[in-house]
Amino acid sequence: MRDRERHGISKELKQALLSEIREKLTFDREFMDSAAAVCYGAPPMEEEYAELDLQEEVESTDRSFQQLFFDLAGKRHLSDRTLYQRAQVDRRLFSKLRSNPQYHPNRRTALRLAIALELPLDETQELIGRAGYTLTRASRQDIIIAYFIEHGKYDIDELNDALFEFDQELI
Repeated sequence: MRDRERHGISKELKQALLSEIREKLTFDREFMDSAAAVCYGAPPMEEEYAELDLQEEVESTDRSFQQLFFDLAGKRHLSDRTLYQRAQVDRRLFSKLRSNPQYHPNRRTALRLAIALELPLDETQELIGRAGYTLTRASRQDIIIAYFIEHGKYDIDELNDALFEFDQELI
């Protein structure tokens, strides 16, 4: 485990993170009331949308996590070695991702790979969404991860120090 004295974060960063967590975890009653009104008072779906052709839906799938990841890596001109080193993932795992189109990373790996690409938050959400994950405002861990991404801090060790400081699972 990490030693708090050796791997601490600055007081300024800790205060900024605490402020961000408090702000994003605040329950907004008005928003929830208006959302409930829209959901429960919404008119029924039109017939044309109610009868979707399942075959068409299945055939119109988006690119996989693997395809999107390597497209984004190519646009950024990043080598495989640079990516797996930045993401701090094993070379063999990275090779598996490269060679197996059906490879489904776990949440931790998906986040590490997104951070290695230094993606903005919206692109991070899109990439990890392809693996079935998301960052939510209901999780302290996710708020801290989003904070680092929004502030252009893509160092996994520094991020893990902050997660450790707030007693959250490391990525």
